Amino acid sequence: MSLFGTVVVGFGPLLVGYSVVRYLGHAQARVMEANERCENTWADVEVLLERRRSELEQLVDLTNEHVAHERDLLAGIVDALEGAIEAQSPDGARRRSAVTAT
Repeated sequence: MSLFGTVVVGFGPLLVGYSVVRYLGHAQARVMEANERCENTWADVEVLLERRRSELEQLVDLTNEHVAHERDLLAGIVDALEGAIEAQSPDGARRRSAVTAT
């Protein structure tokens, strides 16, 4: 075999091996970048879920306050209506006049 043939046969596998190692290194870098992007995305999702949980807690508290206010308001309206109905009845009018006279 000539010197040229020996050089080509010697460098051929060396070049293929270098190309494979370089490709695998590049593939590993892409996988690492994808993994990092995935972890960052999940961290963002966790932050959004925590923010949503906090906002829901605030909404529940606000709703409970509103329900208590509405309950008090409706109780006052019912008491006022009962008083008006009682005042319109003959017995209720006598009772009220007796209370105001005393």
